[in-house]
Amino acid sequence: MIYYPDSTQLTVDLFLDKLLKSTEEDLSSGASELTLQILLGLANYADYLKRLTLEANNQMKKGQSQPLQQLIAVSNTIKQLRPSMAPVNNAMTAWQLRLESLSTSDNTTFIENAKSSCMRLVTDIKEKQERLTSESTRALCDYESLMTFSRSSAIHQVLIGLKQRPLRVFVCESRPGYEGRTLAEDLAKVGIDVEFIIDAAVNHHMPYVNAVVVGADSILADGNIVNKCGTSLLALSATFHKRPFYVIADSYKQSTFTTTNIVLEQMPTDELQAPYADKIHPHNVYFDITDASLITGYISEEGISKNPY
Repeated sequence: MIYYPDSTQLTVDLFLDKLLKSTEEDLSSGASELTLQILLGLANYADYLKRLTLEANNQMKKGQSQPLQQLIAVSNTIKQLRPSMAPVNNAMTAWQLRLESLSTSDNTTFIENAKSSCMRLVTDIKEKQERLTSESTRALCDYESLMTFSRSSAIHQVLIGLKQRPLRVFVCESRPGYEGRTLAEDLAKVGIDVEFIIDAAVNHHMPYVNAVVVGADSILADGNIVNKCGTSLLALSATFHKRPFYVIADSYKQSTFTTTNIVLEQMPTDELQAPYADKIHPHNVYFDITDASLITGYISEEGISKNPY
């Protein structure tokens, strides 16, 4: 246990509680966007630990690894909060490996290096996202009409980066969080024609699109993807109408989990505004699994492929 002065113990605990709570309750950010927010939050948390260590005059004995143990514990907790999102798990695992390689002979230096490792991961993710956008815009440059679902930061960057005009994008509202509304507004601001549709109408509108593009919260080891609930129905409709279905996701989205052992997160049912009665049982499963057989191609920072690995 790290030594904290009594006057600041509450401050650091509240900061950590806020970080964990925001991670668990963020229903609007995509997986990559949330992962970056977590890493930046952990960098700030490291600043807190450094300040407390300095204020305590480094009273911990040299060679003790309390900061390492605490940061490992925090990252493990974060993994458990969002099990459906591979980038969160992958980033925390990568950070843990870097932490374990650092010297713990001096607590202040260790914490500084822990923060630097965190920020290097941020840089790595952003660089992958830039290459992903470039590869995706190249792969989609011939399509004049696209359909998408939910709102991922990757899809957002790709769509606004497409140069072809006119460009028409069918945006599903993406209930219950209505992330599609934000995406529709962002696309309209850059001159893209937006057809805003209800989720249940995707099959009706599918004949009018050239291709479907979605992001992914995880690409499973069997090639299936985890994404916002409703994505699988979109893929089925695209297959029925013989429209290509592309998944845009960088390598941080790759997961070691398979369809049989991935945890699909469920959120509070209050969001559904379901009618209340003893025999009514609402379910707010936030993610579903889209089978690899329905996917035309996976676009990563390395280009487009039929095999995500």
